Amino acid sequence: MLSLTEKQKITFANEYSEKFFILFFNISSIQKNYSHDTISIYDNSKNSWFNFIGSLTNELKFDLSFQLENNSYNMPSIPLSIIEDRIDLISLAKSLAINFSEFELYFITNELSIDEALPLMKGIVGIDQIDIINEPYSMSLVSIDDKYDKVFPPLILSTTLSWVNLTNDAEKYIGESVPIVYGFIENPGFPIPIFYDDLTTRKWAICNHQITDLSGLQILADGVVISNSFYTLNYDSVNNVHQLIVDVNTNYQTYFKGKKITCVCKGLLYNSANPSIGNVVLHMLQNYSNLDASLIDTQGINTHSVYLSIYKVARFFNSSSTVFETIKELSSEFPFIFSNSGFAKTIICVDSNYIPYTFELLKYKHWLERIKGIRISKHTSMYSKLNAKYKYDALNNRWKGYDFIDEANNTNCANLQSKIGGLVKDKEPFELYSVSEYTTARSILNYKSIIHSIPKFIMTYKCKHNCIVLELGDGVLLTDEELNIYRKKFIVIDKNISRDFIYFTIVNVENL
Repeated sequence: MLSLTEKQKITFANEYSEKFFILFFNISSIQKNYSHDTISIYDNSKNSWFNFIGSLTNELKFDLSFQLENNSYNMPSIPLSIIEDRIDLISLAKSLAINFSEFELYFITNELSIDEALPLMKGIVGIDQIDIINEPYSMSLVSIDDKYDKVFPPLILSTTLSWVNLTNDAEKYIGESVPIVYGFIENPGFPIPIFYDDLTTRKWAICNHQITDLSGLQILADGVVISNSFYTLNYDSVNNVHQLIVDVNTNYQTYFKGKKITCVCKGLLYNSANPSIGNVVLHMLQNYSNLDASLIDTQGINTHSVYLSIYKVARFFNSSSTVFETIKELSSEFPFIFSNSGFAKTIICVDSNYIPYTFELLKYKHWLERIKGIRISKHTSMYSKLNAKYKYDALNNRWKGYDFIDEANNTNCANLQSKIGGLVKDKEPFELYSVSEYTTARSILNYKSIIHSIPKFIMTYKCKHNCIVLELGDGVLLTDEELNIYRKKFIVIDKNISRDFIYFTIVNVENL
């Protein structure tokens, strides 16, 4: 994924320059280079030339898209055929040396050096078919996310842990994951599992990290706050677990036995308020995945965190999920997409109230050609009242917060209701497990009104490669005089790159 500064230099203004998809493919530790035609490209960093000796036999098209309704993102997978006359593919295939080899896919022109190429995708190869030598063989390029995914949170209570004692009640907690906490979890807090249980001591695992700010921490039994004089806190630096320790002979019998123990505390990234969603995602990738630093677009995430700063997270994670699954789950609540199409994982803010609109799409300026056919949102998917449940009480399995927007407090809802004859269309509530603040819940509802209360016009434009700088989620100001559209806000939801053209699909985020 290109950074904001790097995107500016990939502008193929010369429409007569040759364009290439180029593929770097490692077969049994032998690097093979492919392109549509014979080409040599200069590598500035190595002061040498890349020679592409293999040929792609079909026209590649690289497509990226996401859906605003649920922030779902397509995982690119590209089928293609290759002719290769310098290696015995069948012999290699028998030893599975080709399958699961790593590849890198770029887009470039003959005017650029290799370090100026546009990175499109990095992943592994799946072989579909191999014919006789010197005949085309087909394969698919697929994402490598599963290779890096990791169970989140990683610390699961099990009998293999030397500090787990299976006497009394501890055994029933085996298999639970130790909570990882972000933000400030309010009363009645989150359940904490016991992991040490003997005749004299009970120990609960509060969270899988050190609590750096203990102010405001409370321990509760069945929702009632227990005085801190009846327990002690300890941080186990070896196992990275913050502990609650209780003496069995006195305080345990009186205040803890047979009750649901929960904790209210400040978790990771807490400063003076709950952390923003961008900071949480970056922390997850850096600390709880197998990703190398080079595979995380820290600069891009930090940039979009500025736009997402109003969206605060208050949540603990206490399930055997994976990092990417958890991030995608968060993206269903917050206005961002988790982009993993390029060489580094990043997030992109898609709240049209905050993304910048610095790029103007003008037909006469960018050689744009609108593709015939404009999709318009169906009335069945439009709602004039939106609801949200937030501040989830994990102890009692209930919601403590509720908010809604309608024609009285939201312009988009009011405009829609007037268009449908005053009819109130009520959408089922959004369940915001990661939100405890009213302001964040209201901001999410206002964002959802752009998706569900504004009639959508989805249009695709074809252009030359000078528009390559646009990425998914980018905000653009569109002017299309044939449609009487003048500098209206749209965002990019689909991008298709071919050798001859780029196709952008955009959707309006304000009433036309």
